[in-house]
Amino acid sequence: MVELRDGISFHHTIYNIVDSIRQKIEGNTDMKTLVIAIFAVVLGASIVGNFLLYQQNVHLMGLIDVMTKDNEKLSNTIAEINAETEYPKQTAIPRVEKEIFELNVSLSEKEQQETEDNSKPQPSSSQSITAVGVRPLVVRDGFFERTQYEGTIMEILVSIKEQGDGFVLVNTEVPTGIAFQESAKTAVKIAQEYLDADLSDKDIVFSITVDADKTRLQTVDGYSAGAAMTVLLISELQGKSISNDMVITGSILPDTSIGRVGGIFDKAEAAGKHGAKIFLVPSDQNVTQVESCEESRTGNFIYRSCTLEEKPLSPITEEMFGMEIREVSDIEDAVRYFQTGLFGG
Repeated sequence: MVELRDGISFHHTIYNIVDSIRQKIEGNTDMKTLVIAIFAVVLGASIVGNFLLYQQNVHLMGLIDVMTKDNEKLSNTIAEINAETEYPKQTAIPRVEKEIFELNVSLSEKEQQETEDNSKPQPSSSQSITAVGVRPLVVRDGFFERTQYEGTIMEILVSIKEQGDGFVLVNTEVPTGIAFQESAKTAVKIAQEYLDADLSDKDIVFSITVDADKTRLQTVDGYSAGAAMTVLLISELQGKSISNDMVITGSILPDTSIGRVGGIFDKAEAAGKHGAKIFLVPSDQNVTQVESCEESRTGNFIYRSCTLEEKPLSPITEEMFGMEIREVSDIEDAVRYFQTGLFGG
């Protein structure tokens, strides 16, 4: 056994250890064989390990090569896409700037023209027409609720704006529904056809005012003011005045006929209270349902039976309000009434 003592260097100690092992191996054949076998195993394992590492390295190098090529292809594709998108940007920006410039010039010219036009006397609505609609009322009776309807007066004015874009607008104090807006557009269409006029370069604005108590009507909707708007626009384009003693209800149809509407009795009552002398309604609607009841007694029981009977409405309104009801079939009849007060020319 070799001991380390003071004064002996580290290198000299290692040399003595290796030399001692060598002498033992040379003097012992079996140990020499064992060492050679171990060395052979270690060498073989090293060779196999190095081969496996080499194979793995080759595989990794192949993957790296493939990924490098894919990366180059991707970079080329991105470059092509950027080149393709950059060109439209370069060509589109000047075009957009040109369009914006032209639009600004057009708007400036239009504003200047409108300023010049505003300095001139502008046509204004000098007359209005009265139409009538209905609004729902919820009536409570104990635990029960039912809906009934009440007539509502509407005043309609029309303004014709020169140098417009053919717009049809509705200006109201309360929101309007789609049906009412469609009626306004149909009214303009019928007026053009009736007068053979072209309003494509003008804007038509209908202004609607309702009863003084605006809370009574939450929205303006329905088709029943279509005939009134048509009569008013035709008269305004003709420069003719219309009667203020008349009220009309009825839709306007594409064939110029005046269509049926609901709530005739409620509307007639509102027109009568408004002070109208004549209330124009669509054909076959100068009628109302009158309830007729009979009672009979059997012993201590009283039986009551009621039926609805259709009767002319005009005699009823004449007695209640002094207002006559007349029927109109088309817009020509309605215009004649409002402009002359006569039916049939």
